[in-house]
Amino acid sequence: MHLTRLSHETILADSGRPAGAESHLVDILALTRIKGVGDEGVARILSQLTLEKGSLDDFFECSQRQLRERFQLRATAAVWVENHLQEAREEAAAIYRRMRQMNVAILAPDHPSYPEGLAEFFEGNPPLLYAHGNLELLAGKHVAVVNSAQPSRTALDFALGLARRLGEAGLTLLASTEGPSYNLVGLAGKQAAASLILVLHQGLFEILGKPDGHEPLPLARRLNHRPDLQKTLLISPFRPDGRWQKGNGLRRDKLLVALAESLVAVEIRSGGAMQGLCRKAQALGRRVFACPFLEPEIPACANAELIGQGATPLVGDRAGSNADLVVRASLPPAVFAADEDLERRRGLGQFFTPPEVADFMWDTAQLFRGPKLPKAVRIIEPACGECVFLRAARQRGAQWELFGVDLDETLLPIWRDDPLLKTAHIYRANGLLDNTSIGLKSGSFDIAIGNPPFSGTGLKDLLRLLDVPTEKNEPSQRGLFEETSGPLESADSDSLPLYKRAMLDQLARELSRYDCWRLRDQPDGNGEGAENQAQQASLFEGISFTSDRGLQGVDYDRMADALREWPPNELLDVRRPDVRNTIQRLASTAIEVYFVERFVQLAKPGGMIAVIVPESILASDQLGPFRTWLLEHVQLLAVVTLPQKVFTGVGANAKTGILFARRLTAAEQREMDKMPAKGLKARVLPKFKKAGVHMVSPDLDSPDWSLKGYVSAIVGRLKQLSGSNLLKGDIS
Repeated sequence: MHLTRLSHETILADSGRPAGAESHLVDILALTRIKGVGDEGVARILSQLTLEKGSLDDFFECSQRQLRERFQLRATAAVWVENHLQEAREEAAAIYRRMRQMNVAILAPDHPSYPEGLAEFFEGNPPLLYAHGNLELLAGKHVAVVNSAQPSRTALDFALGLARRLGEAGLTLLASTEGPSYNLVGLAGKQAAASLILVLHQGLFEILGKPDGHEPLPLARRLNHRPDLQKTLLISPFRPDGRWQKGNGLRRDKLLVALAESLVAVEIRSGGAMQGLCRKAQALGRRVFACPFLEPEIPACANAELIGQGATPLVGDRAGSNADLVVRASLPPAVFAADEDLERRRGLGQFFTPPEVADFMWDTAQLFRGPKLPKAVRIIEPACGECVFLRAARQRGAQWELFGVDLDETLLPIWRDDPLLKTAHIYRANGLLDNTSIGLKSGSFDIAIGNPPFSGTGLKDLLRLLDVPTEKNEPSQRGLFEETSGPLESADSDSLPLYKRAMLDQLARELSRYDCWRLRDQPDGNGEGAENQAQQASLFEGISFTSDRGLQGVDYDRMADALREWPPNELLDVRRPDVRNTIQRLASTAIEVYFVERFVQLAKPGGMIAVIVPESILASDQLGPFRTWLLEHVQLLAVVTLPQKVFTGVGANAKTGILFARRLTAAEQREMDKMPAKGLKARVLPKFKKAGVHMVSPDLDSPDWSLKGYVSAIVGRLKQLSGSNLLKGDIS
């Protein structure tokens, strides 16, 4: 027996008197046949009867005057009720018989299956609903991914990516059959094997009157998908035989948003109907997320306004990488117990910077860059934590354009409530990846400054991709617009939920574009040198190298190509040895190595870099190839060693240093690339051969040593070496 039939018969059951229940439903339908009383009027009448604890018999027995005064009917409608009631009931009975044939259920506001929260959204007049499909979906966790009409291509990409991740995570998606954004959300849900509630903009008869097996989503229908009533519920606030007319879209959207437990506003036009619905959802305490756009593609975008009014920023991308914020029942608290917070920070590799160190780095960067930075200067802190560097920057330059990203969502309220950060662009996102929608783009910042994570779990989660059971891998290997032949792997997989797998899959592809994980000792004279075993055991621990000769540079390029050129709408096939080796190498490369390369990427050609790094970056033999790469992409200006005790108060016991550098200009990089390679020895441009690098280390045996005095002395000495002298010679 179809679940739709079960649901319908449950509605008809009424204390063992199905005939009475059936008569009541016919009377409800008769109410919808009254000329001059539309769907909103029907909702108002039912609400009034509920308020008065009356019945439909009370309504139909009213005089014309009572109908006008008690139920606000127009005079013509009141006359029609008095003169055509029997006609309305006969018409309703015919409609009801057709509904029975099509398994269409009526949901009045007092029915047990009626969705909660609609009354407050519809100003106390919740709509009469008609449904076909799995009514149990109304009790699940619903999320709506919405755009205003005529969204940009970027917004459609973001909506598709977010919807796929949310569907894979097991949430029920709300969509409709009309409009490109709704169609993409619905298609994403079907391909993620998710449950769908499709809110219609017309009556159900128009869709259900089609031949058997008719797919209601036009885009899914064009791609040969078939309906699945176990995972789909069609619901409409319009009478079953109602057709589309002007104004239906707004009522459809209102019901869709009202049904959502969580709402993701991708691209919303200022002053439009969808903005009003988003604001209403916020006012009613619903979970509302909004995608930030630094430069929106539509005029008068309201997303920033929604975020300013309390919506949680949700950085969008084609992969839906931040969907985990929506999946969680609530955002983690910003305040933890001391032990719990310290353990969390260690896992993330977070060791927040003392303010005096941040001030020193800014003082030094400005001395190298020039004390008078232009107002339009763009500054990035790509693993910003509590934004100590951005706060220091704001105190120095009120007009500077500040950017910061971090993966720790518990920092969201801290960023939001800090008055120094009100005008900064700070988002929960992965600082290792570009995202043009929020201005996070390689080669676009005058200064890249910060203290990136180190010594944490880093990128070890990538290894979870290798634990996916082989037999579950194949069904997921399909293109976005391909028909699926089998079910997707379950969202509650024992090893890795599909939505998390897809996020890690995308991260692996993006990281494969980096150089650092591919660097190795140069081969010996005959070109057949073996991989240095000690180097493997530390920086690249855990990699299974299958070649007897050891991997060469061309092997790493081939491994990177395997990920970079993989079809974008298919998951990586982790059964392939080259894919597995690449993921192992990516995961085993220290996160601080990625971040140092990222600082170089983010700086404009000629831009400044100031970054705190662990001692391994500066001195480890295993990182010799990476230092060679680094020195061939930047002009190293200074290295300042910090004492080990600087970060002990926040849980770190590592010795660190600060790198100050300038990214090579485009012309300098071209000149560098033309120079012959020197193995592990870094090439040096002729004009830099006489330039000195300032090397500073603390004298901890000094009885009056202090961190403040140490950094102040360095700044004082650098100020003495003003002008061109600053780029020459060491500091004694």
